[in-house]
Amino acid sequence: MVYLENILKASMKNLLLSLILFFIGTNIFAQSSVSCFPVELVSMKGSKIQNKITREFDKFGNLLAVSTFQYYSENPVVSSVKNEYNSKNQLVKTTNYFAGKLVSEVSHQIDELGNQLSFSSIDNNGKTIQTSNIINGEKTINNFDEKGAISSVEKIKFYNNKKSIVSKYNAKNILISEEKYVYNPEGLLITNENNDILAGVKMTSKTIYNSIKSPEIIEEFVNDKFVTSVKILYNSAGKILKRTKLDSKNNEEYRIEYQYADGKEIEEISFYRNELVGKKTKTYDEKNNVIKETQTDKIGQIILETFYKYSCQ
Repeated sequence: MVYLENILKASMKNLLLSLILFFIGTNIFAQSSVSCFPVELVSMKGSKIQNKITREFDKFGNLLAVSTFQYYSENPVVSSVKNEYNSKNQLVKTTNYFAGKLVSEVSHQIDELGNQLSFSSIDNNGKTIQTSNIINGEKTINNFDEKGAISSVEKIKFYNNKKSIVSKYNAKNILISEEKYVYNPEGLLITNENNDILAGVKMTSKTIYNSIKSPEIIEEFVNDKFVTSVKILYNSAGKILKRTKLDSKNNEEYRIEYQYADGKEIEEISFYRNELVGKKTKTYDEKNNVIKETQTDKIGQIILETFYKYSCQ
């Protein structure tokens, strides 16, 4: 629900989506048969750098480290994450740093199949700040305050290895929120309900899929009242041609249209209330990796340029 709205906003002058995509290594480089890992992202506004992300991998393709540089001034603020793996290439430890100082360490307990049994997180003083365990298929996450007392608890139930109910409790073990996930027989999420009990607000998202099991309509409700929807149109190859956000009266709010060449997305055109807002164009290398994204405003002036570098095997 929120994700689709963020995509629309991100295509209009928002760098955050690009940073997230780069961080998790998603499909900005997925057309090639060659294995390529994104190792650097740099965003520029004119001649000034705005953000940089670097990534390191081992020979097995495991992500070893991610560093984020945010240039609020000439001296960047740096945050980083470092991962450690066992002999089976299973993640066993994650360490977080900010401005060169240790923030937290997370240790993961893994079974023989690579499933996470539990984890524990400590802060830079060695105090436990979070733990988790799985009992009878239910995962419990405990959060601790500075005095070591439980400040909140999250309980997660699963259906066919997918989240079905997430219940959150405060320090007094009072239920404060509950999120429910409903799937169709094919395992596709059709309903997501988030109930903030303290605020008395229930937000619901319902998804309708097309014949190729891609989301076609996403409807959003607040306290069971319809408020907005997103409609997605695909081409014959199953690629998105248009994504439109409508208000409760079915009037268009946002729209993104996608252009392709040789099966690759080359341009996103964004509109707000049917007026052009801006464009994002993509440039690829010979391995079909995106190496440059250029965001322009409605009159064609460059807002932001983002450059990508890869390590290919």
